[in-house]
Amino acid sequence: MEKMIELFPDEHLCTMAGHSCLGKYYRSIGELDNALSHFEQVRAHNNSSTSKYGMPEMQIALTVIMLEHTDKYDYAKAALDAVNPRTLFVKEHLELYKLMSAVINGNGSPREVQEYYRRCHWSF
Repeated sequence: MEKMIELFPDEHLCTMAGHSCLGKYYRSIGELDNALSHFEQVRAHNNSSTSKYGMPEMQIALTVIMLEHTDKYDYAKAALDAVNPRTLFVKEHLELYKLMSAVINGNGSPREVQEYYRRCHWSF
């Protein structure tokens, strides 16, 4: 993915796909700070014509919660606020959105989000 991004920096979809895959990879091996950085790159390259479903924002919020960086919850909340839950057609995405919103608003547990993600990570 890094090579693809390097070779095709002006190819918007390749760059976004590369950073998204790298973010998911780094999150899967527990390198959450690196994962967050790549998801932020996706969000920076994103625009309303290429993503109507808020996936970069969902990924950012999820990673912040998994990091348990409560000092970054305002950042995660701003990311989630950009997501329209009515566009989340996959029930696992909507449930994860609800769980993350609860955590960020002080009514949920980061562990619950982490456990739900681990059970359903194939859909996200």
